Amino acid sequence: MTGEKSQPVKKTLTVEEVFRKAELERRVQEPVEKAVRDRISMVAAAKAEGRAEGMVEAKQEAVLWYLKKRFGGVACGDKIRQVKDVETLDRLFDSLLDAGTPEEAEEVISRMLPQ
Repeated sequence: MTGEKSQPVKKTLTVEEVFRKAELERRVQEPVEKAVRDRISMVAAAKAEGRAEGMVEAKQEAVLWYLKKRFGGVACGDKIRQVKDVETLDRLFDSLLDAGTPEEAEEVISRMLPQ
């Protein structure tokens, strides 16, 4: 009888731990995402001021910086540096925000940048 009671309690604690972990991850990830968005906004402001020539490189760096801060970097950095289209980099960044692991991030990059 005692063993039967401990199983539901153990399972409940496990669920509670999952929620705590998810909350902690969210609190850690939000400031990083905000910093990346701030960098992208600064790049957009530079474009509006007529300094668009560095726009692609700045977006590439913002994506790579986010990957470094979020996952410690990924192996697909060369693919990102080859992208010369700002809209593609924007779509890539938005998709990378949903990646939960470095492997998922690399999968997103491989899917969006097949070259």
